[in-house]
Amino acid sequence: MNISDVSQSYRVQATTMLREYSTSTSRVDTATNEINISNAAREAANNDKTSALDDLKLHQVAPWMADYMMSVSTELGGKGGVEFGSRVVGNSDYEKNQYAGLAQKEYQAVLEEENFNTIEEYNNALIVDKDYSVKLQERFMERMTEINQQLYSKLG
Repeated sequence: MNISDVSQSYRVQATTMLREYSTSTSRVDTATNEINISNAAREAANNDKTSALDDLKLHQVAPWMADYMMSVSTELGGKGGVEFGSRVVGNSDYEKNQYAGLAQKEYQAVLEEENFNTIEEYNNALIVDKDYSVKLQERFMERMTEINQQLYSKLG
């Protein structure tokens, strides 16, 4: 058996599967491999995307916290390069990663003190209500100042 025989076999199987699918659900054009779905299904898919995006927005981190975080490139085919926020300190990626972890712990501690009951309360305090977010940022900065002083005292 050669490669062209295998390829033809898969093509026949795929066409058969598409025909079976078209008779059991919606219309399939086997020449172009396009599937037609109903307007209700299309609307449901769009609602799911909108809902997922809204949920994701509710979980976003306060903009001021981004300076203390690390991010990893998720570009398809990328090398997964790590970038650190402008306020992350350290001489190596390891040290910067440790510092970003400390910052994350302090951020979480500030949030826990607030006792948010819902994700909506969290989002309102950190994203929507700018004045409240500034107050939380100030508390976070006090904690980070203490950490920085401890780190510098160990160095000196």
